[in-house]
Amino acid sequence: MKKKKLMALISTSFLCIQSLIFPISVGVTSSVYAIEQTEEVMSSELPTSHSYLDGIEAVDPTFTFQDRRTTNNVGEPFSLFVHVDQEIKKFVLTLPKEAILVKEELTPGVTIEETEENQWEVESETPQQRFSIPLSFEEEGTYEASVGEATITLEIKGEEELKPDEEVTIGSSQEEPMNTEETKDEAQGAASSEKTTENSTDGLDENLENPQKSEPMNRDFSSSERASESNAINVVEVGTWDELNRAVLNTFTGAETYKNNSDYIKITNNIENPSNLGNDTRRNAPANRVDFVIDGQGHTVDFNSVRYTWAANVNIERNIYIKNINMYGQSAYGPFAIGDTARLGSTLTYENVYYRGSQLTASWQANMVFKGNNEFYSVNSYVSPISGVTKNTWANQSGLEAFRATFEEDSTTIMEVENGNGLILASFLGNTGQTLRQDAYARLAKNAKVEIKTLGNSGEIVGTGLNIIGLAKGNLILEESSSLDISTLENSTRGGINLTANTAVEIANHAKLNININGEMRTSAITLGTSANVKVSDYGALNINLKNQGSSTRDVVSVGANSEFDIGKEGDFAIKVEDGNGIRNLMNVGANGIFQFDDSNKVDLDSRNNQNAHLVNMTNPGTFKSAYQNVTAWRKGTNTSDTPDFNWEGLALSLITYNNREITNISALFSDSQVRTDFQTNYRTTASGNPHNGFSRVFFDRVPDIDLTINSLSENKNNENSHVITGKATPGSIIQFSGDPAIPTADLIEGHTKADENGEYLYKLPEGRYFTGRNTVTANSTLGIRRATASTVVKSNVIGTVTVKHQSVDGQQLADPKTIEGIVGDSYATNSEEFDGWKLVGIPENASGEFSADPISVTYIYEEVLEKGPVSPLDPLEPEVEVDPENKPDLPEDQGLLSIDFVSSFNFGSQSISVHDQTYYAQPQRLLNEDGTVNEKEERPNYVQISDRRPETERNGWELAVTQKEQFKGKENQVLNGASISLSNQQVVTAQGGTVPGLQSVSCEIIPGNRRILLKAQGNEGIGTWIYRFGDADTAKESVALNVPRGANPEATSYSTNLIWELSAVPDN
Repeated sequence: MKKKKLMALISTSFLCIQSLIFPISVGVTSSVYAIEQTEEVMSSELPTSHSYLDGIEAVDPTFTFQDRRTTNNVGEPFSLFVHVDQEIKKFVLTLPKEAILVKEELTPGVTIEETEENQWEVESETPQQRFSIPLSFEEEGTYEASVGEATITLEIKGEEELKPDEEVTIGSSQEEPMNTEETKDEAQGAASSEKTTENSTDGLDENLENPQKSEPMNRDFSSSERASESNAINVVEVGTWDELNRAVLNTFTGAETYKNNSDYIKITNNIENPSNLGNDTRRNAPANRVDFVIDGQGHTVDFNSVRYTWAANVNIERNIYIKNINMYGQSAYGPFAIGDTARLGSTLTYENVYYRGSQLTASWQANMVFKGNNEFYSVNSYVSPISGVTKNTWANQSGLEAFRATFEEDSTTIMEVENGNGLILASFLGNTGQTLRQDAYARLAKNAKVEIKTLGNSGEIVGTGLNIIGLAKGNLILEESSSLDISTLENSTRGGINLTANTAVEIANHAKLNININGEMRTSAITLGTSANVKVSDYGALNINLKNQGSSTRDVVSVGANSEFDIGKEGDFAIKVEDGNGIRNLMNVGANGIFQFDDSNKVDLDSRNNQNAHLVNMTNPGTFKSAYQNVTAWRKGTNTSDTPDFNWEGLALSLITYNNREITNISALFSDSQVRTDFQTNYRTTASGNPHNGFSRVFFDRVPDIDLTINSLSENKNNENSHVITGKATPGSIIQFSGDPAIPTADLIEGHTKADENGEYLYKLPEGRYFTGRNTVTANSTLGIRRATASTVVKSNVIGTVTVKHQSVDGQQLADPKTIEGIVGDSYATNSEEFDGWKLVGIPENASGEFSADPISVTYIYEEVLEKGPVSPLDPLEPEVEVDPENKPDLPEDQGLLSIDFVSSFNFGSQSISVHDQTYYAQPQRLLNEDGTVNEKEERPNYVQISDRRPETERNGWELAVTQKEQFKGKENQVLNGASISLSNQQVVTAQGGTVPGLQSVSCEIIPGNRRILLKAQGNEGIGTWIYRFGDADTAKESVALNVPRGANPEATSYSTNLIWELSAVPDN
């Protein structure tokens, strides 16, 4: 049973003074509860780095390929990624003779020379663990490459062979990564430029982690509020590079040790890493380091090559929150990363962050979260805003690598990448370990805005193709009113979005996805695997625009078999090719694909500026469905104007089937049969001269809705609207009516009437016919394929009544009922009234409505308003009389409607010391005269007064308890051992009636330190003001006893203790 305390604690003190007497005084004390927080700071001496190398013997390197099998096209460069379990400079690679080395794409500092037939020596200036070999093939076939004992199958297909209904494996290897802290570097074998790790030269072992293995107590960074300084436990301010480095790595010592494990790091100055450590310096925080916030407070930090991370550990969730900072860095892992592997659910959050440097982060198993306003620029060099020095970064990196990405509600994110993919998710280690069977996604929350632009033609792709956005698995999700704009630089060859099989592009209501490709694509603007789904919800939009296409033959949208496109009501889907001459498809959908839209704002496939392009290719069988559209089309040839060659209005429904580019069947329904015939004859997106050469553009736009209203009607024959129907409708609409026997049957073609050019209509009933009250007359209008409906209820001449009542919750009438009258069907409205001492608690659902033939009763419910101020003490023998008792306690002023109004002070008087068991009785409660003096003649039982004035809706009982805080003590802390207080002759009385609360025991002994429940009211018990007294007029002097055993050994001093009275409300279970 849960209890809600409604009042402060009241304490009564007992005093025994010298001369062996026991006078009593009352005092009110407040209790302060303190929770002491302690922090255990653990430190360990860090061994020097060479101690880890003692006794290690050299072993032969082990080679692996990132993928066991890859699929690529003839003539298209791709990277072959080789991983090594230790850093090396040189190795020999076996390649098929058909392989062509693309030397201009080699990583700087790496050379490849053919030493003998099919044998190539790969050499790097600096030792590394992963290598990128750029290759190309001019002949189709299946080939094999090898290094050491590792082999890979290379499947090379003709460009036209790679159909959308074939599932292309991207990053198919599901092997667990090798157990090494440098696994992150291995992942960068998936990049088109190498990534190496150099140890720091500032005396720290970069791969050293705290030997303690227990999981840290991490904070919840799920919201900006929880990541605020006010919720932090250990806040540290840093103003230098050394301080920042120590704060992240937990390396403060001496008097500053307390700064370790800070969960909130505040940057107080612009900071630049003074060391030049190469292009990547990994620094692992201790394994037991807690999650932390980096608050830049608007300052700038240039990290140079340093990146902070943790060692790989799938058992610990990691979270970093970075905000209000300008960052610069050279490392391809970014300034911060969540280790190579981590527990699913690890997060890296950016809020109001500007970053310029290499990749923002490579945290393959982390959830990226973006809040506020962020800008990220992945560049090959930058000028430090602090020192002015130009710094080369780890070049040709993507924007970021992670498992998931969430762009929070109302956030804005801008990302620009010099030479690499923009967003790479769920690739490499993002598809291993705990992430292996989990769904990935890129999600834009409500109103989020994201812009991603890529500038180069190569760089890091990590198995996701040359695209702006690549997901090795998972969905692209745009929630309500969000927008995603992705684009490439002029003459770039990068494609747009690449998703795999069983994935989806979900565009919610009013959300927009805009793709702008500005060069000859090597991959499609949208590439989806088999069984994929593209959903554009109501009022959403998907727009694709291509420029500078040259002779590109890449399909604009390429989707695998069993996939579906669904465009919602007033949604947009548009593809426009602005130039070029390559033979290509705007839509290439695999077998059993469906493209459907109903009542959409527009579906526009436009290749007027490339007459060699084909609008639709759907592998047999392919289905193209549409409904409630107007259709226009432009023939191939010379027509690039805005004037179409065909215009088919009023398409109610069409079903078109495809076998590749050829239409095999057309079923269509139009309001005009001649239009239907012409549509079935001439609608050919691809044709060979019969009936024409196909379309260069087809445009579906929504058939507009039509308007319809109907004015009120009456059965009063004196009114014109008793036999005439009027209203407004879209001009030209055919209108017919129903719902009243006076309306004759309408003509099937002409209806009852037609809206004029001003949109008005009028219809008269035949002579002598009138509408009947309370009937519902419905108007149905038709214009082309659109329909509209409006209704009205005929007003009646019958009088209806509404009776308004005002009563209390228990049914007491507070005023005489009032009756209002009106014609059945007319509206009525009623109002509550004000009554002194009462408040409205119930407004009836039928407070307003329409008169009906049946009487209507409207009842307002009120509850009595009770005073919240204090209740005066009452006479415990005559509880209807107010009194002024002696020694009134200081009561809290904010007790509310459940309160203790008075508590007697117990006075045991002056007593002689005795060596025997003794019982002393408290003096009765005395009253005061009007002048404030004590009335020596008036004595009353000691008592407690309680009032429960709460409304019925808030009342569910209460209980009164008492606790003796500690044993009686003298002025010098002498203890009166074994002394106890007992309460007898307990009685509960009231002058207000009601159900008495229950006594919990006939007699009660109070034991120091124990809480004792005295009274309990359940349900409707204890309502009003109650007197809980100890005795009556006859027993008042012997009902509160102090029992002192003979072993108490009292001294000649004053003794005291505290009683705490507690009144608690009992809420509903």
